[in-house]
Amino acid sequence: MIPPTSNDGKSLMEASTEHRIRLLAIAIEGLDSVDAALLLECLPESISTRVGQSLKELGEISPHERRLAIETIEGLMASVPESAPPETEYAESEPPATTENQNRSAFHVAELHAAELHAADVDSRELPQQSASTKVDRLASNDSVPRSLLLESQPIEVVASVLSEQRPIIIATVLRHVPSRLGQSIVQRLEIGLAKAALEWIPKLSPTPELVLDEVLSGIESQVLQLRSANESRDQGDEKMRELLSVLKVSEEVPTLNFEEMNGPTSSPSISAIPQAYLAPSTTGPVSTDPATAFVIPLHRKTDREELLAQLLGLDDLDLLRVLYSHSVDDVKRFLAGANKAMRSRIEKLTPPNALKRLRRELATVPIVEEKTWREIAGRMEQTAHELQPEPSLRIPA
Repeated sequence: MIPPTSNDGKSLMEASTEHRIRLLAIAIEGLDSVDAALLLECLPESISTRVGQSLKELGEISPHERRLAIETIEGLMASVPESAPPETEYAESEPPATTENQNRSAFHVAELHAAELHAADVDSRELPQQSASTKVDRLASNDSVPRSLLLESQPIEVVASVLSEQRPIIIATVLRHVPSRLGQSIVQRLEIGLAKAALEWIPKLSPTPELVLDEVLSGIESQVLQLRSANESRDQGDEKMRELLSVLKVSEEVPTLNFEEMNGPTSSPSISAIPQAYLAPSTTGPVSTDPATAFVIPLHRKTDREELLAQLLGLDDLDLLRVLYSHSVDDVKRFLAGANKAMRSRIEKLTPPNALKRLRRELATVPIVEEKTWREIAGRMEQTAHELQPEPSLRIPA
């Protein structure tokens, strides 16, 4: 007899998975529309999509297939206690064994069945050449370094935050497979009703298959790592902003470039301190009205706006931030809305990553600023830059 090749093994696994999905679809097809919709929502997205597609392509169902689907579901239900509490309610006492509770137990069984299908599907797609002995070795290696230890190494607040978004049956499964000390810490951080519902599930859970347990714990671990990374990025952005504020000696209540208080009213003491003579029209030098002596702008000469922006872009990062911090939030928004791409890119690089989207959104909502108004704002910022610059002899050489 010719032994099956790896491709043959992969095909057999895929065929088996498709057959089990079809049986699950046949079983769901026998439910009413409400129960079927609820059950599909409980399934993982990858399995739910394939079951939904299979429901559309069921075609003719033989009596043998329908009987086999019923026997499969009944066999799975035999391993679940009939008095198991509903996973979506926080009951004070155990509910009677009504038809609704039995249906919800069936939902739990179908979820476990779907998780087994998902695990088999992952094995068939990602590990096509693994033999049965290789899978046993992989499970043995997982037992030697259980995922519960990986969860124990993560911040308990992050783990509890992720589990608080899960269903009680999932929380109970995790609690049953983590050290007691870690489980107690998790329960203490959960909402009381959710913690009670999860604890009621623990003594009534049947033994969880290893592939299903690995799938559940790996999903929780992935969410924990993602949330921890997001928290660390936010903390780094906040730390960078605090360092800038400490260097500039600016109170955290003053609006900053992260626009945390941009929508509130702000004052601009720096503008009121500018001499009124600067705001008045310039009278230095004679103004000629003779066409023969009139000033002509060369074709290659930069515009006044580009010259103003070029002077501000010539500042180092710290001086540029000091200039912007010296003006009101409204003036900063109107200035940046009318600035060129180089200035806006420079400001975006100085903005913490967690505030970048909000910065772009705020600038996009700024009304179009008239040229005269924008020049006045830019002129005041240029004046502020000159006031903040030390004498050349006092500058520290680079």
